[in-house]
Amino acid sequence: MVRAAANGSAKCRIGFVGTGSVAHRHARILSGFDDVVLVAATDVDPDRTAAFCRGYGGRPERDVEALLRHDLDAVYVCVPPFAHGTPEEQLADAGVALFVEKPPARDEATAERIGGRLADAGTLARVGHHWRLGRPVRQALEVLAGRTVRLVHGRWVDRVPPVSWWAHPERSGGQVVEQAVHVLDLARVLVGEVTEVHALPAGSPPGPNGDPVVDAATAAILRFDGGAVGTLGTTCALGWKDGAGLEIVTDDLVLQVGEYGLEVRDADGTHRHSADPAIAREAADRAFVDAVLGVSPPPEPDLPDYSEALRSHRLACALARSAASRQPEPVRRAGRPGAAGDGDGRARERITRTAPVRGADGAKRGSATSGPAPACTDRALVIDGPGSATVQDLPREPGPVAVETVYSGLSAGTELSFYTGTHPALSACFDPELGLFQRDRAAAGYPVTRLGYMEVARLRSGVVPGAEPGALVAMTYGHRAGYAADPLRDRIIVLPRDLDPLLGIYVAHMGPICANGLLYAAAEECGTDVRTLGDGVRGRRVAVMGAGVVGLLSGLFARRHGADEVVVLDPDPARRAAAEGLGLEGLDPDAGDPAVVLKTRWRRGPGDRGADVVLQCRGRTAALACALRLCRPQGTVVDLAFYTDAGAALRLGEEFHHNGLALRCAQIGRVPRGTAHRWDRERLSAETVGLLRTDGSALRKHLVTDVLPLAEGPSLLADLAARRRHVGQAVLTFDDAR
Repeated sequence: MVRAAANGSAKCRIGFVGTGSVAHRHARILSGFDDVVLVAATDVDPDRTAAFCRGYGGRPERDVEALLRHDLDAVYVCVPPFAHGTPEEQLADAGVALFVEKPPARDEATAERIGGRLADAGTLARVGHHWRLGRPVRQALEVLAGRTVRLVHGRWVDRVPPVSWWAHPERSGGQVVEQAVHVLDLARVLVGEVTEVHALPAGSPPGPNGDPVVDAATAAILRFDGGAVGTLGTTCALGWKDGAGLEIVTDDLVLQVGEYGLEVRDADGTHRHSADPAIAREAADRAFVDAVLGVSPPPEPDLPDYSEALRSHRLACALARSAASRQPEPVRRAGRPGAAGDGDGRARERITRTAPVRGADGAKRGSATSGPAPACTDRALVIDGPGSATVQDLPREPGPVAVETVYSGLSAGTELSFYTGTHPALSACFDPELGLFQRDRAAAGYPVTRLGYMEVARLRSGVVPGAEPGALVAMTYGHRAGYAADPLRDRIIVLPRDLDPLLGIYVAHMGPICANGLLYAAAEECGTDVRTLGDGVRGRRVAVMGAGVVGLLSGLFARRHGADEVVVLDPDPARRAAAEGLGLEGLDPDAGDPAVVLKTRWRRGPGDRGADVVLQCRGRTAALACALRLCRPQGTVVDLAFYTDAGAALRLGEEFHHNGLALRCAQIGRVPRGTAHRWDRERLSAETVGLLRTDGSALRKHLVTDVLPLAEGPSLLADLAARRRHVGQAVLTFDDAR
């Protein structure tokens, strides 16, 4: 029974069977719902269950029977295809609502048995075909209303997912059943039922133990009940996900639709809308919780119940049978009247028979999204304009080395300046010959497609000295799922095997920026004869303005290289707590005058008080003013900050920032004059690796606050710009972006 919270609102008590990556995705979304409490979870791997519950709450249990003792309202079944069956039957007997991740089973017979059991028990059950709830599908329904579909092309062009069971058809059901069922479900929603299929496989050799593996590719012909014909092509032979979706041809237009957007081509041209798949995924979880709570369902299309999803599974299984027999196969209808196949009145016919939608001028609405996708594209975080960010497909430029992104770190200062429209490049252009910003033109405009410079990637093809295929490398190419590199153009740093891969985001650029700050302090002390990064801070008192990523890494570098004392100043208590967690002293600059505090404490001699070195790492001119006040006479301020505020007409983000005038500017990518022969970027990266080896575990605990999928990047930027969210280091992952 659904509980009432203390304030009288209903609370849905949810459990999980299976705690792999898909379960984590659902749990992240559900954790943001005020009317949901995650109560318990179970998995065949007890350690994985325990980690899941530590992350999202709830109690780890050994099996489904123990899970059911928690008096749950609903359970998410997120298990591999071969594990479906017994969990659903146990939960149906207990009267618990189910969210079943697709596919509902590896074969047709098991899914039919589950469907019959759910129908007999009257169990509320939904299946995770979340594409139906995305904006592209709603738009496609509007465009296709009243039109006759002639031809359909479906595709799923991908890699083999990195899980051991997937390549074995007796465990996964094969690529059509496990992956392309999304495309088949979409075809049913938009075009209608399929009556007959004929598929041919491009077989693959046995696996390393002689076991069968899934077909490398499948091509099929589909006959639709309404007269249309279609094809489906699938492959898992690539090293990346190239794309998935449908192309639908009518008498007057061509429509391409998938999880990430919609494109319509007609006589008037090409029209494109991109979409964030995270919105549809959240909508699916919201729809299920609302169904459990008894909230009225949203307008069609909706999340399918089990009987409706079983129709798509039958179609996928018919294709798998045909590929095995090389013969045409009929698509089976419902197994028995009134059971799983008959549905509850939410069949596809209700979804597609909508009236044509017309605009105010009486014309049919038939335009929605954009031009044909390039041969190879990558999902990427893009800033479309001030206050607007999306995840889009970007073309991949050619290059001899292909990498697949594992992690990408967010540089909040730089990237938010593009998001808020305050980056200097949006209003002026830097002339590298004159060293001046010119305001007659802008250096950059929207959309901003290369965003970010902290990437960890896996080498997929090509030759990189010192790296084997599959090695992890650090690079700087932006928040995108993959990249084609050229070793003559791009820095590619092979990461040591003993380094935490996530912390590798700092090796190519961010860590060297911070190490360069110490190098400038050393150059002030030693001129060009700098032997170690400690030459400017060893035995000295160092103040650090700002406890963001740059400030904390710089403070750790100073401590590592022998600073006598390191004090980090930041008004944010969460950031000061992070500094203290890393073993650095925190000081609130708003609690009294910090210059008085530190100059009272730090004395070299009469009239000689204050910091020997200040590392200014906060992009506010007020912070720079404070840094100057902290210094002892003839002390040094090394400025690593990036400024976007006007600072009473003092444009510190322009000539000051790019030319390193007066104050020692260490932000831009040059080392001190006369030191490049000893201190190139590779040496600064090596210094970063050394720091990460000694302080890596503390950095993971106190600095890295958010690890989230690429699809959540736009909402993260919006929250940061609106100051609704505090982050230390946010890191994007890309498992769901391929």
